[in-house]
Amino acid sequence: MSYRIGRRARSLADRIRSDRSPLRDWSRSAKQTVILQEQLEQRLPGPLSSHVRFVRMDQTTAVLAVPSPAWATRLRQHRTALMHIVGSALGSPCTDIRLCITPVQARPVQRNVPLKPLPRHIESMRRLSLSTSNARLASALRQLVHEFQRQS
Repeated sequence: MSYRIGRRARSLADRIRSDRSPLRDWSRSAKQTVILQEQLEQRLPGPLSSHVRFVRMDQTTAVLAVPSPAWATRLRQHRTALMHIVGSALGSPCTDIRLCITPVQARPVQRNVPLKPLPRHIESMRRLSLSTSNARLASALRQLVHEFQRQS
């Protein structure tokens, strides 16, 4: 891309705010997608929300991706709720939902219960704490071993 003499280069933010820039539409679309995906995750039942992804809006039709026909069937049972969620998030009416069956990568489920280390890992940490020459590492490993043995 060449610039005329006397014309200064603009920042990406200036280009996005420009009325003539296609970046403005892409930026708006990306923001809309993030907002709608968050709304779907918050307002749909747990298992269902992790298997649906907002793709785009075609006029007044929301396009959603699901991983299988079984999930599409489950999602169709919530059709009116979906149209209401999308319509309220956009501030304009959503009159239809279209489902595309494509592999959807589910977000990892956050565990509230911490993982327990195996006894062999505790023993490995104990042996390492005795054999290391780094005093701070040895101290930290001894504290971990003590904490894990206390929890068991």
